[in-house]
Amino acid sequence: MCGAARRIWEQYFALADSFDLPFHLGMLLYRINYLPEAIGYFDHSLRIWGEHSATLHHLGLCHYGLRQFDHAAIFFDRALKIDADFRPARDMLQRLAAARRRETARQAENK
Repeated sequence: MCGAARRIWEQYFALADSFDLPFHLGMLLYRINYLPEAIGYFDHSLRIWGEHSATLHHLGLCHYGLRQFDHAAIFFDRALKIDADFRPARDMLQRLAAARRRETARQAENK
């Protein structure tokens, strides 16, 4: 699937009114748990189409899935700066806070 996404991307040429293909390739790869690869396509989307709350949120989800909690928080915060009412990012920040608390408790138990 990654190879197919790469071949599609290699043929892509962004026009002002065209489809945000890198975002959708990132979504496809995110859904099948190819998180590092999805991050690359979401980054392309940001570079070509600019910052959108959904793109930033999905970057946060990828980093969350990779347990890169600090990076995840940055992207969820950026999504909320664009759209303060973007509930998915707000919900993920709450989940992230809970995950950080569990991680801290787990580390304390292992000492």
